[in-house]
Amino acid sequence: MPTTIESRIEKRATTRPPSGIFAFRDVEFVERTPLTHNVDHYKFTYNYSSDPSEPIPSLSVVLVKTPFCLKRNHFTPIFNEDVGYIHLAIKNYGRSVSGALAEMKPGDKGIQISRCKPHFKQDIPFNKYKKVYLIGAGVGVAPLFQYMNSCLRDPNSSTKIKLIYSNHSEKDIIFKEELDELQREYSDRLEIVHVLKKISDENQSEITKYVGSRLNTDILKHEMGKDAGNDDVKVFVCGPKSFVRMVSGKKMWHGGALRKLDYKRSQVLIF
Repeated sequence: MPTTIESRIEKRATTRPPSGIFAFRDVEFVERTPLTHNVDHYKFTYNYSSDPSEPIPSLSVVLVKTPFCLKRNHFTPIFNEDVGYIHLAIKNYGRSVSGALAEMKPGDKGIQISRCKPHFKQDIPFNKYKKVYLIGAGVGVAPLFQYMNSCLRDPNSSTKIKLIYSNHSEKDIIFKEELDELQREYSDRLEIVHVLKKISDENQSEITKYVGSRLNTDILKHEMGKDAGNDDVKVFVCGPKSFVRMVSGKKMWHGGALRKLDYKRSQVLIF
């Protein structure tokens, strides 16, 4: 006899429309690779469309649900070149969707991932802005990395990018090797600024010039204050709620440090 949770899952599955922007599809878990002590890189089988050669679009988001867990979480695909698969960076909180995924073994099924949908209503061509600032913290770098990777590799784009990335320590930096590689390959277009509360002595000169402090208005003013009010400049922000509030105010409101620096609401997009 099915449990209450199983019955609710079965009922939701039979009453939910089979198509639409939130339609789910069954996927298979392929592999999990540690990125930091509490963030993993997950790979699943996934076809974005009926055309098997069509890649996942940039600046997109998906919903993920697992068996016996009614909650669904939003995640941003981090690579879109690997056609037929979807890659996600997920922080393990030991519960809900992330906790269930942490118990999965390669080949396991039962996970469902929705259709990709755009993060924003408006289209954002990679060559639209002269400069883009990406401000992120922790696993919030995932959509910023997705944008950065696609923008830099777009042959029609000459956009310059500055990533301002805040973490507790160097051990929490996600995609460290990939970020270093992009910075070497696109040194004329990409600048990465790490802000760390603490760092080991041997890595201090290598990684960052901001140590011993969280990201704040003074740091943002020094790194990007000159471009406030410039319509050729865009700012993307992603991270924990408290971080986003500090940087740019609430999701649907213009505030925080960027407002103090005279950035216009139209310049800022929050994931």
